Amino acid sequence: AKQVAVAKRAASKAEEDITLMEDKKARQDVLIDSLVQQVQQLEYTSALYDQQLKAQREETLAARATLAEASHEMEAVAFDKTQMLQQWKSSLLGLARRDETLREREEAVRQRQESLLTSATELNGYKNTIKQEQDRNEQLTAVLNKVTLECDFLTKKITAIRERRDKLTQEYSQYQKD
Repeated sequence: AKQVAVAKRAASKAEEDITLMEDKKARQDVLIDSLVQQVQQLEYTSALYDQQLKAQREETLAARATLAEASHEMEAVAFDKTQMLQQWKSSLLGLARRDETLREREEAVRQRQESLLTSATELNGYKNTIKQEQDRNEQLTAVLNKVTLECDFLTKKITAIRERRDKLTQEYSQYQKD
């Protein structure tokens, strides 16, 4: 009876351990879902930056076309030096603004790349943590299986000893009758 109680306590403890592991896994699932949402948000942000970059490229192409047209006009009206000089100054000012815009965009892209790198590093850290927890879970499962096997073995041993005791008791009873 005492051994059965011990076995029951061990089984109860094993069930508690399994419940704790399931709770821990549920928390890990929530963490993974959060990380997936963060990755999706970063992908969305990346898509927005890509759209902005595409629009800027189109504006740059349009600006280049404008500059080409201005150049043709300057050749056509080369005799009007004042007008040509004014167009040239205007073009330089526009290029300066575009250069400044380009520098700002490049800085934004650089910051985005740093942010993505940081996120990737964090994600790798979470993956490592998950791997460690999975390894620990496997170890705990192995221990549980070992304890279960030992419990089964001891139960069989107890049954065999009881059967042998009963047999010896019968033999002893027969010897006493003789």
